[in-house]
Amino acid sequence: RTSLRHRLAMHRVRASSLATTSSRIASPDARACATYDAVARARAMAMTSSSARAFSTNAKPASLEIVASAPSASIDAVPERSSSGWRRAALALGGYFSSESRHVRGGAKLYAEVTRASDAFDALYDGADALERTFATRHAVVCLHMWMCLGRLRKDGENGKDFSQIFYDAFQDDVERRVHAEGVRVRVRKWLQDLERTFYGNAVSYDKALELGGLELVKALHRNVFDGQGEEKRAKALERYVRHQLASLALTSSEAVMEGRITFAPYEGR
Repeated sequence: RTSLRHRLAMHRVRASSLATTSSRIASPDARACATYDAVARARAMAMTSSSARAFSTNAKPASLEIVASAPSASIDAVPERSSSGWRRAALALGGYFSSESRHVRGGAKLYAEVTRASDAFDALYDGADALERTFATRHAVVCLHMWMCLGRLRKDGENGKDFSQIFYDAFQDDVERRVHAEGVRVRVRKWLQDLERTFYGNAVSYDKALELGGLELVKALHRNVFDGQGEEKRAKALERYVRHQLASLALTSSEAVMEGRITFAPYEGR
């Protein structure tokens, strides 16, 4: 049986330095929204019952926002816009409508969509050039979606920066849970630091690839997701998907992104 150490080692560390780990948000909302898996499962069920736009190489980029009438919009435990009277007053008194509370809820929902989209990458593990479904492979796909979202949030100034921190903390909390779920009990901090370096290294390589243009993004995806195995062309379909989602995110409103009301198109591997 392949050890977790071997599987995590599949991702070579490419970052030259590691940013200081941020402090955790310790609020009642953070604890209330900590069940990212449950939210992700709700999203997955909603996506199954709704007609999600499938990604097509010929399709034009479009906003990823979930419209209010979509089934997945019912994931909110408390519909903020419909609360009124004593209920809204009680929520306001408890700080539910504060900027930080909204960011915590939105960050949890956005991260739930990242995990849902990453788990829906079945096409990556099928066919002649299929990847092995491992912790490292899934982590690489999650990192890819995190990078796309964080890149979009850069356009939103200080508000986007504050939200990005909470969103990133949700990611780090989930990574720690997944590492424990894999059975790691010794030197956990080292594994978490290595995985954080992997994220920063991948993000820097994707940013640089977009800056350089050409086939650089294909090469970066081949290194980071496919671990440099096989021919680079096997990453072409993933590159088309990434560019399409980046363009679609650019057309998505900041409000929808920061409320977690988006859905990535399914990846079909072509």
